[in-house]
Amino acid sequence: TGPLLTTSANLPDQPPAKNINEARKYFGNNIGLYVDVGDLSGKPSTVIRVVDDAVEVLREGAVKLSERGEIE
Repeated sequence: TGPLLTTSANLPDQPPAKNINEARKYFGNNIGLYVDVGDLSGKPSTVIRVVDDAVEVLREGAVKLSERGEIE
C-alpha cells in the first residue's frame, strides 16, 4: 500500500495516540514510516457505519450527529 489516511492511530478500545511516541508504543516496527507532526490535540474523528440508510455512531468525536443522523 501507499500512504494511508485513517481516523486515528490506536488499537481497539484504546485512546488515540497523541504523539509519535504513543503511536510507536501501539504499533512498533509494524509501521514502515512514522511522520512526527508534534503533539496532537482535540477530539478524534467521528466514526459512523451506514447500513440500509441507518446511521450508527461507532465513536463520537469532533463531529456530532443528531438522532436522525444529521450533522449538528
